[in-house]
Amino acid sequence: MAFENSQNIVTNGLNIDDNPQFVQNGDYTYALNLSKTNKENNEIGQNYEGNTYCTELDTGFLELSHLRLLNDDILIFAVNPTDVDSQGRCNSEIGILSNCTYTKVARSYCLNFRIDKPISSVFKQQYDQSIVVYWTDFYNPRRYLNLSKVPYIQINSDPCNPIYGTDLDCNKILIDRNLNVPCITINQVLDSGGDILSGSYQFAIQYTDSYGTGLTDYYSLTGYIPIYRDALNGNTWNGVWGSQPSTITSKSIQLSFGNLDNGFTNFNLAVIKTINNVQSAQIVANLPTSQSSYIYTGTVVSDITVDEVVKQSTIYELFKTVADANGYLEWGNMVGKKDYNYQPYANQIQVTYQTYRIKASNLQRDYKNPVSTATRMSLMRDEVYALGIIFTYNDGSESPVYHIPGRQKNKKSDGTFITNILDQYGNTINGSGAAWDMDMVAAGDDNYDNQSERWKVFNTSTYEGSDTLDSNGEGWHAYGQMAYWESTNTYPNNPAVWGNLCGKPIRHHKMPDCSWTYTHIHDRDDKYTLIVNDSTNTNYDANMSHSTYISLLGIKVTNINIPLDLQSKIQGWKIVAGDRHGNETVIAKGLTFNCRQEDPTGNENGSNVRCFPNYPYNYITSDTHPATNTHKDPYYDHTKLESTFNFNNYFTFHSPDAGFLKKQLSCSELKRESYEIGSSYQNQSTITDYSLMSHLVGDQLYGSFSYGTYNYFEKPSYTNIKRRLINSVYAPANSVVGAIGGLQFALNNIHRESSVFLGVSQPNYSFAYYPSSTTFFDYSLQNAGNDSPPSTSNTNYYFSISSYYCSLKNPSYSIYGNIDTINYLGNGNCLSSKNPNISDTFRFLLGDTFITQFSTRRHHGFFNNYDSQDYNTFDNTNFNIPFLNFYKGNSFGGVTFMYYHSVPVFWCESSINTELRYSGGTPETDFWGNATSIGTWLNQSIITNPNFINVDQAYLYDISYSHKFDDINYTTQLANFDPNTPNEWFFSRVIYSEPLNIEGLSDNWLIYKPNNFYDFPKNRGQLWSMHSIGQDKVMYNFEETTYIYYAYATMEADTTTVEIGTGSLFQKPPRELVTVEGGYVGTRSSSFNSNPYGYFLIDDKRKKVFQIGDKATEISRNKMYTWFNDNLKLNLIEQFPDINPDTSTNPQGIGFTMGFDNNTRLLFITKRDYQLKNEWIGKVFYDTSISSFRKNRSEGYTIISVQDPNYFINKSWTISYDPEINRWKSFYSFIPNDYIQTYNGYKTSLNTTYDELIRGTSFWTHGTIPYHTYYTKSYPHILELSILNSKSPITKLNNIEWKTYCYETINNTLYEHKNITFDKAIVYNSEQCSGNLNLVVKNPLDLSIINNLPNIGTQVVNIPIFKADTWWSMNYLWDTLADRNSSVPIFTANWNNINYQTEYPIDKSLNNIAINYNKAFWELKPFKNSWNKVRFYYNNNNYKLISAYFDTQKRASIR
Repeated sequence: MAFENSQNIVTNGLNIDDNPQFVQNGDYTYALNLSKTNKENNEIGQNYEGNTYCTELDTGFLELSHLRLLNDDILIFAVNPTDVDSQGRCNSEIGILSNCTYTKVARSYCLNFRIDKPISSVFKQQYDQSIVVYWTDFYNPRRYLNLSKVPYIQINSDPCNPIYGTDLDCNKILIDRNLNVPCITINQVLDSGGDILSGSYQFAIQYTDSYGTGLTDYYSLTGYIPIYRDALNGNTWNGVWGSQPSTITSKSIQLSFGNLDNGFTNFNLAVIKTINNVQSAQIVANLPTSQSSYIYTGTVVSDITVDEVVKQSTIYELFKTVADANGYLEWGNMVGKKDYNYQPYANQIQVTYQTYRIKASNLQRDYKNPVSTATRMSLMRDEVYALGIIFTYNDGSESPVYHIPGRQKNKKSDGTFITNILDQYGNTINGSGAAWDMDMVAAGDDNYDNQSERWKVFNTSTYEGSDTLDSNGEGWHAYGQMAYWESTNTYPNNPAVWGNLCGKPIRHHKMPDCSWTYTHIHDRDDKYTLIVNDSTNTNYDANMSHSTYISLLGIKVTNINIPLDLQSKIQGWKIVAGDRHGNETVIAKGLTFNCRQEDPTGNENGSNVRCFPNYPYNYITSDTHPATNTHKDPYYDHTKLESTFNFNNYFTFHSPDAGFLKKQLSCSELKRESYEIGSSYQNQSTITDYSLMSHLVGDQLYGSFSYGTYNYFEKPSYTNIKRRLINSVYAPANSVVGAIGGLQFALNNIHRESSVFLGVSQPNYSFAYYPSSTTFFDYSLQNAGNDSPPSTSNTNYYFSISSYYCSLKNPSYSIYGNIDTINYLGNGNCLSSKNPNISDTFRFLLGDTFITQFSTRRHHGFFNNYDSQDYNTFDNTNFNIPFLNFYKGNSFGGVTFMYYHSVPVFWCESSINTELRYSGGTPETDFWGNATSIGTWLNQSIITNPNFINVDQAYLYDISYSHKFDDINYTTQLANFDPNTPNEWFFSRVIYSEPLNIEGLSDNWLIYKPNNFYDFPKNRGQLWSMHSIGQDKVMYNFEETTYIYYAYATMEADTTTVEIGTGSLFQKPPRELVTVEGGYVGTRSSSFNSNPYGYFLIDDKRKKVFQIGDKATEISRNKMYTWFNDNLKLNLIEQFPDINPDTSTNPQGIGFTMGFDNNTRLLFITKRDYQLKNEWIGKVFYDTSISSFRKNRSEGYTIISVQDPNYFINKSWTISYDPEINRWKSFYSFIPNDYIQTYNGYKTSLNTTYDELIRGTSFWTHGTIPYHTYYTKSYPHILELSILNSKSPITKLNNIEWKTYCYETINNTLYEHKNITFDKAIVYNSEQCSGNLNLVVKNPLDLSIINNLPNIGTQVVNIPIFKADTWWSMNYLWDTLADRNSSVPIFTANWNNINYQTEYPIDKSLNNIAINYNKAFWELKPFKNSWNKVRFYYNNNNYKLISAYFDTQKRASIR
């Protein structure tokens, strides 16, 4: 039959997918160490060059990762896993590999690299040409290092002449570095030197570099410092009041700083200004950290936003990847700071109350003093507060707030029983004190409607004693147990956190009320005397000269136990309180005044009955001013005469919170706190302008004006403490308030001041007028002497006054909600002791309440108008009752009272600093205190003003002075917090810096604003790596997908969002490269390659390799789909899922690494992988603590290496891809740990194997001769082709021809070796094999070779090969397979086969037990099959071998 020739011009690439008989021309089925040639004559390539030793790291140091810098300099991150310090940190170093010279930059244990934690890094060049590197390893905090300015630890303490050692200062290379949180002290406010507006001021500190670039958040925000115009008057506060909002002042603020961190060069001092209740923020100075004080005068460096000062960045402990995104530094896949399970310790903290007693007139304590306002706020008595403890970590970040429970029922905070027998009212507690909170109060008592436990009715605090005061009578004073309070909400059912509190009612802290003598807001003057009618001023002066002390309410804290492992992580702690906004049970506090009754019909319950406010204070007996039958005005119809009746369940209420704020009256209860007693000064003067009432010519018209101060108190009666409110409504001045919301009576408030009109439960539950034991009554209502007018035109009188100090309450039992929804507020306090002893006691004023004197002008007009020339007094009376004209003797003419004006002055708790109210500059807008003379303020010319009687008290106040400290809100620990779970993992989040400023002196890559982050969808797995691609794009490689984003920021934000970050870099969401359910183009490898042909990544989960350009191309399908499907998986991670699949540089690790050869334009991919042998499954485990394998304890517990062939099968390989023709090129015998690309080629690193004596990393330069010699070991070059049957299905193989060229370069001159070609071959098909064929070049001059060939050697057949012109050929192709029907495979990839193990890495080795080289001649058969393959070997590593053409001669088989 005719011969058939088949020529293969092998110009394509590997083809393992196709059936061998269908492999197309140009493909080959296997290649090892094959490269591309530079010639353009259809040659498939050549044997690949080898590598030569370059340099190495010090003994024991292993390259972990690298970063290509400028000019082919390579930054090396290295670690010595065997050199560990006492803290368990591995000795680590950073160095630069330049060509083959390695220079250490820094070495320290504190770098703490781990061989199983690969490093992601980027660099930038600074304005001064220095290189700054930024890196992360998902094990240590993120860090950065200026390679030219390595910070070493200072070994002396002289800041001016520092001496540095040789050890790296790792704290200074932290991006989120450890730091000292500073403390700002407000020293004083100076009257001069500044130019600032009235309002409130707070200050905070941010650490910066020397150029003012912020490197941290802001810390230590102070309390509010009020600023007003008035200057200190003669070293007293006399005449000092607040200012109208935005008033220009000359004030300046003196501050001092403590605990500044001199590890930073500078700090920004920022101010938050609250002007007219509008906040703004500015940087006022950039100061060196050596500066300990500063005077703020109003200077401004730059405007910032309030949020930038108060908003805290989310704290992340670890980051997995980093990338330069068009000048923004992005960090991705981060782990948050893990909450410490401190709650079990917080449950044991003991809190009691303690008062802080100060003299009201003390210049340094008064609330006119801005320092007092900023630092000494009181807690509200009888209020419920949520308290917690918060820790500040060494990096300045803060823990969540850990709730501090209130005391247990019937027990003190230390857990012992309260044994008090008598309560504060002298009542006996049933159960001898063991039922202090639970003692049932009988139903029907006036204080409530139903039977209740005592804590729901009364304040169950205790008084235990008082500490010694200083010589001024000031200091921490009365202390005792809080009142019991519990919520209807319960603690989470989380025993690991809440212990025995699980499922029980939440307990907060209820402050004591005023019912204990020493817990009242002001002291009690024991020298107080009753004044009925004192014209001599003796008793009045005695009472008024008393020096009042007020008692701020604070807390005393003890039993703070901080575990040792937490102590090492923190630098201090604070006690914080929950935000009462929306959680108030005390709505407002103030004085109540009874209402009087009017009804001209004389019917007490008639339809005309209505209320009018009492006057001038709270006189509670018969009103002597209505006319009687014996004292009558001739114009009065005495048949309508009726007396007035008093109410004890209708009141007017006066409070700073009501007057200034018009606070929402969401209250249901009125509680009497105390019975306030004081003295009043009254002046009765005649009115000489008779034109007001012409018919009274000859009469004397009188007016009364007074002020009174309450400075003594008694307890209310036990049964007269609280009542349910029918309603509470604001009563505007000069108005009539209808009977609404359940109120039985209307309120006649004509010619009266504004107030809150209260109605309590009906008469059977009415309040008693006075405490049952009191001897002090209100004698403020005095007429003109009945039948006789005052003896002079202006007469002064002094009388006792009394009234109840009350609170409007909303006794809710669900305030603050669930335990993890409480909003805690800052309080301006500095950090407390880092490591307190458990017995230490701490006292804090951390409240939200002022205790100040409040005055309001009350007025009472007897007539409807005051400008009529002639009218009947009855017809014009304001109250439907005639008022008295006092007769003088029996003659016509008498005394007529026109009005009363009175100013009660009382101490009150409120959110208003009444010490800083201001006057509008007119008598109508003035107030007592600023006006210091009743006679001057309310003189005749003013009170005769017809409009003045209708003018309400002006409540002028800059609300900025009361701005709530809600700027900083602290988070709470989640209710379902599990201390055994890992940290919160933001695996799909990216944060980014401010944009790069190349020419700037500051480093914007250290600035991360709170809102500058982006969360990718969480259903795409974790973000594994990020890579800058091109000039403006970033690739985000997730486990399940890949996103591309054009990294341009678009600014569409106001100044607020700009300062705290806008997320503008991601205003348009990134584009998912391919959206496929289940994922596509994902990766679990940080290995990524960028080269002129695109971007390449490995998706081992889906067993695919992708080339990404304009689209994602699955290049693993290019005739290699089957192979990659079988070999791209990581075998070891399937057996040991805890192994990091991305640790190719770890000698004990697995993973992928890629490199690109700029010379050959080939992409190399290496997989390092192993598989535990079957016989060791279940006997070996992966020890995560040392990142190595161990035998089980029963097997000896010894460490074993993945490179030990007795335990593990090597599944590693290297393959190349030719992006120019989009085909896979070859496999290779080198399995590096890492590729290092250079401009002219590449290097690889090799970390030593388990059996070598010297451990460390060596670097090797590729593209050198000898050929296919790697890491000093020579390997063969192999090329395997499928012999094509183009016509006949079955052919007989006669011979094989090929064309190769062999060259040697000597002194840059190329020499050809014409008699060198492949030296070994194997021919085989599915059922035949030639065995090893040793190709012996036929020399026509050597007849011995010709005559002796072919012959049999040791597991080889020596056959001659011939060269005719440029073609080589061989025949003698016989099948030496021992038994073609045997199941013994021709080739093997069995790790137990010694040949395969020795030749590895290779796809397969000839199975010699299947070959019979000694077959008899008649047993030798020619090759007949539908396909045949020939595998050529070239073992000569000295010369280049270029392969060109392959040809075969076949003849159709008769089969």
